[in-house]
Amino acid sequence: PHPATPDSSTSRGLGDVYKRQACGTDAANASTFGSATVVRLCNNGATARLVTVIDSVGGSSTIGTFTMPGNTVEFVEKKKTEAIFAANAAVLGSAVGYTN
Repeated sequence: PHPATPDSSTSRGLGDVYKRQACGTDAANASTFGSATVVRLCNNGATARLVTVIDSVGGSSTIGTFTMPGNTVEFVEKKKTEAIFAANAAVLGSAVGYTN
């Protein structure tokens, strides 16, 4: 695994360019990450943070939650319209290219 890096710079990987962005910290500011079905999350802080997946940006139906330990990376699979927010802006996310 790659260590978490505390930045939001543009990164290159597998020929794609993506920008890591802070997750919103509430439902109104949640992100679909460009309608991605897989999102790479990185908790750059030392503190564990709650991550929530909801039915849509600003939606009121919670699909699921999990606690993301500090300084870790997780991949979340979701529907295109579902959105993610975290309890703190230290959690960054980016869309992942994925097909099955």
